[in-house]
Amino acid sequence: MQWCYDFFATVLQFLCSDTANDLQRYCNCFAATLQLLCSATATLLQCHCKKFAALCSSNALIESKL
Repeated sequence: MQWCYDFFATVLQFLCSDTANDLQRYCNCFAATLQLLCSATATLLQCHCKKFAALCSSNALIESKL
């Protein structure tokens, strides 16, 4: 009967290890995707903010000349 317990313990250990590795790969992939999306969004916002600041600056310059 001991061999049965050993067998199931080994199988369970293998399955848990395999599941843990799969979850780690999934989480790493998810984290990398999230990081990429956040970086792209931040870059886009920075670009829009620079354009908006330039527009505000040019409008202020035009108004000061009036």
